[in-house]
Amino acid sequence: MSIKRSLAGVALAFSIAIGGTSALAQNDDFWQKMEDAAQESRELDLLETLDITTITRAEYAEQNAASMEEDFPAEDTADWQQVLVFMGYLDEDQDIAQIYTDLYSGQVLGYYDPTTKELVIISENEGDWSVVDQSTIVHEMTHAIQDQHYDLLAIQSEDDVYTDDSYLAVTSMIEGDAVTSETIWLVRNDLIDAYNDEVAEYDNSALDTTPFFLQEATYFPYIQGADFIISFWQDGGWEAVNKVWENPPTTTEQILHPEKYLAGEEAIPVAIADPTESMDGWRVLEYNQNGEFGMGLFLRNGGASDVDAGTASEGWGGDADYIVTNDEDTAMVWVSTWDTEGDADEYLEQLVAVESNRLGGEFEEVDANTLRLEGDGWFAEIHHDGADVVYFLSTSADGLEQVIASQDGATVQDAATPQRSPEDAATPVNSVAFWVRESE
Repeated sequence: MSIKRSLAGVALAFSIAIGGTSALAQNDDFWQKMEDAAQESRELDLLETLDITTITRAEYAEQNAASMEEDFPAEDTADWQQVLVFMGYLDEDQDIAQIYTDLYSGQVLGYYDPTTKELVIISENEGDWSVVDQSTIVHEMTHAIQDQHYDLLAIQSEDDVYTDDSYLAVTSMIEGDAVTSETIWLVRNDLIDAYNDEVAEYDNSALDTTPFFLQEATYFPYIQGADFIISFWQDGGWEAVNKVWENPPTTTEQILHPEKYLAGEEAIPVAIADPTESMDGWRVLEYNQNGEFGMGLFLRNGGASDVDAGTASEGWGGDADYIVTNDEDTAMVWVSTWDTEGDADEYLEQLVAVESNRLGGEFEEVDANTLRLEGDGWFAEIHHDGADVVYFLSTSADGLEQVIASQDGATVQDAATPQRSPEDAATPVNSVAFWVRESE
């Protein structure tokens, strides 16, 4: 299981037990109309009959609570929680499993499960379908069309390793495609105003109280993913989008900058070693690549403005981090490389500012390439050389010295992270909180 699951494709996170009754049998004319609408908007045909189920919000909440117990084992959740607190994404008194339960119970409107091939719509309005209901149906039917033409499980499981960055990139292609199809349907039927009026009445409390990092990770596949897909649709229609499916994006940098996707600009591998190979009694909590989005999010979560964080992360070339623990202390090495030395300097400036504030201390210059901080229970050191920045952080002085020493002789290696097994990848494609974007 991904211990940083919240940044690794929020919209594809849960496998939920299916229940309810078949809506198709109850109203064939309506569902045929919606299938026709999705096929017309996406300009691809459904190749097989859909298995459609409708359930109430209460039924979904019950299913979601049960799935949480299965999908979030206590030991894994504790490790995940430790990482999020260490990185400043959560306060110690916040429970990530409960946050997820509340978020998904209140925000999911429907999902398509590529394992069971079932489409589930969560609604109280069966027989009197609202514009939001119908829009969600088009969105989820688009996922079914994607699956039938491109095999979502194969796309999500081409490798047995994922990083938060690469998985979020693929998720953004999937959701951005469905958002574009859904939006085309709304525009063609002159329903944008009605849609916005309806979503303005939705209860956003679950999302409003969700930690900032999780809100942003939830939005990303729908907003930036849609911008990415629309950039191709505007130039070449769905034919151009279909070509993207043949060569899915691999980084959030490519999602944020479609021209870098077109140029084939991939992540630059960085020199990093597994600290536990030399740190006796320590174990790995996380090995990950954060990408342009993740690195900018870390800065924004620490208080940097959107403009400053965007400028600082835009020159991203590649990164990888290890977070390790001996069950008393936690330590991290986070290696990043940047397109230019100037880009590295911009990132370093923002990193020093946000971490000085978070850690309760000031970075002091040790030498021309080294900064060190001793804060309130924190010990940090930053090495910067040309376009490379290496950030070491620990909750103990000894942990800091050990994690620094662990990188002696580190060599460039593949930064991919074993975040998800192929079995884990067989999960539903959800329409999560998309309506919130329209209501803001």
